[in-house]
Amino acid sequence: FDQLVSLSGKQYEFRTRINAINAISRINKIDVRITKNLIEAANHWNFRLSPVGLNALQNFYSDQNNRLIIIQQLSDSEITKDQKNAIIEKLEKYQLTH
Repeated sequence: FDQLVSLSGKQYEFRTRINAINAISRINKIDVRITKNLIEAANHWNFRLSPVGLNALQNFYSDQNNRLIIIQQLSDSEITKDQKNAIIEKLEKYQLTH
């Protein structure tokens, strides 16, 4: 798990990150480190990476315990308020439809 978390970080290229995020999603385990990486990926400029990061966040967000971690990390994140609000809006909208 630790290796996958590392591979999902911004120091790696987008294909490696996508594979790591998909593997973590299959494992269905979340912590603060992966949450930070998912938030960064969901907000990334790369149109291939950002939907994968957002999709993983949406899937984890359905669990109440994970939701608390995600909300806390969004709050602590260095992204702009507008970017945070956009992610929260997408997470909430996903919850309503699934």
